[in-house]
Amino acid sequence: MSKVGTFKILRAVRLPFLDTNEQVVHEAGTRSVQTLKKQAIKLFYRNVMISPLVDYAKQVKSPNFPQYWKVLQCCTTLQQSQNKYLTPTHRCGSRLCSICANIRTAKTVDKVYPLFDLNKKWGYLTLTRANKDLRSASAEKLRDVVIDMYWQLSKIRQRAKRKFGEIDAVITLEVQPEGYKRKKETKELYYGYYNPHFNIIAQMEHLEFIKEEWLKLIICSEQNQNLEEVLPENLKASLLELVKYTMKGVTTFKKASKPFFINLEAVDTIMTALKGKRRLITWGCFYKKNIEKIEEAAIADLDLEKYIYNDIPITDIGNRVGLVDGKGILQSVTNEFIKTVYWEFDNRMCNYFYLDDWGDKHWLLNMEKIPEKPQVYFTIGRKKYQPEISTLILN
Repeated sequence: MSKVGTFKILRAVRLPFLDTNEQVVHEAGTRSVQTLKKQAIKLFYRNVMISPLVDYAKQVKSPNFPQYWKVLQCCTTLQQSQNKYLTPTHRCGSRLCSICANIRTAKTVDKVYPLFDLNKKWGYLTLTRANKDLRSASAEKLRDVVIDMYWQLSKIRQRAKRKFGEIDAVITLEVQPEGYKRKKETKELYYGYYNPHFNIIAQMEHLEFIKEEWLKLIICSEQNQNLEEVLPENLKASLLELVKYTMKGVTTFKKASKPFFINLEAVDTIMTALKGKRRLITWGCFYKKNIEKIEEAAIADLDLEKYIYNDIPITDIGNRVGLVDGKGILQSVTNEFIKTVYWEFDNRMCNYFYLDDWGDKHWLLNMEKIPEKPQVYFTIGRKKYQPEISTLILN
């Protein structure tokens, strides 16, 4: 009577992976594969910006280097557990990260929008200041200017309360970095300075008063204080545009036919100047909902930790086990699943991959098209900057 034993198939005897194509329904944690594809594209563009910023911060020994490095690692590894759940092993929560910023933006809009009375007349106001004094400004100078802007806005609020009572408003602070920019009308290239400004959604009569008072307190051009009425059907889109200013960080990539520029020194200066400063402010009924806490909350508190992508075939990655008789002749094959698998993000292919025991790559997504790199030039002030390690990450 022959013995029957078991052994794990080695590299010399290759057997294919099992693929169960499980379709699992999970109430709150189910997503479409299109969501994961969009995340991969966002990672691709985000890393194009962040990796040179990591280079620069390391070179100048910026205190923001740890934050930039965490952004670069965010969502680049997915842990597959129980052969179906996909979970990012690391989320940074930074304003510079497009993935984490989108989560905060969505949560903020979901909480704010139901509070709007659509029967009232709402508007969108941008408040700026003269910025010639901010040419090549230090982080300390920029921070002092922002603090003063907040102080002037608080004085206007007190005046408005005496006239109207409590005002309902959502306000965000945006600071555009110094660097080469293009004019909207002519697309002509020019060098602009730091541009801190407020974006406000409130009732029209309140915004008109706020604009008048701002012009009395701040040295600025009246034509740059833009006030527009927002129709009810456009209110949610306007709110999304306003909120993402504070959540998206200091710059993001845009689809443009002509090259654009990112001043790494200016981005780093803004991150230092605004560290610890709240960029989302709410008045009136919006304040009572503690919406500002979303900006400081951990991403794990805002989003589910793991998801099942219900229209993607998740491969049951596992070792194949052969059953042999006493002579070593293979009789049958069974499986021994690995409970946890890690998918790493490949920025060149804009896709997640896993290396099996034989060194072969298995791709998680069926990406029909790899995104094109944007036409972007990195600078330090007016000088072109050539990153060192980003070529290893992106090329």
